[in-house]
Amino acid sequence: MGVFSAPKLLRCCAGAFVRMHEGQIWADHNQQRFIIEALAVGQPQPIKGANGTNLLTKREDELVRLVAEGLSNRDISRRLGLTEHTVRNYLFRIFNKLGTSNRLELALYVIKQRAAHSG
Repeated sequence: MGVFSAPKLLRCCAGAFVRMHEGQIWADHNQQRFIIEALAVGQPQPIKGANGTNLLTKREDELVRLVAEGLSNRDISRRLGLTEHTVRNYLFRIFNKLGTSNRLELALYVIKQRAAHSG
């Protein structure tokens, strides 16, 4: 619990909304570290549907891996030689395919998938 003045709270919330709109995760350092460490365990496996088929293309799998590493859309676009607009389009398609709506949900989905297929 904390005490915030109204102007400070508005600046904080506005900053959070701007960062999330940019495709960044709004989570504290400990939460981000937990997600990254959980995703780093083992070799990345393609995300599969109930029938065992890959749900994502190779490029989409690559994008998911880079998001899990904590890269921003700009960093991903530079690494893959794509525009940021193309990266956003890929992310929207991935979110739609997996039923997630943001990077954090995507990371948690991947953790759950890996746990289901490793054990």
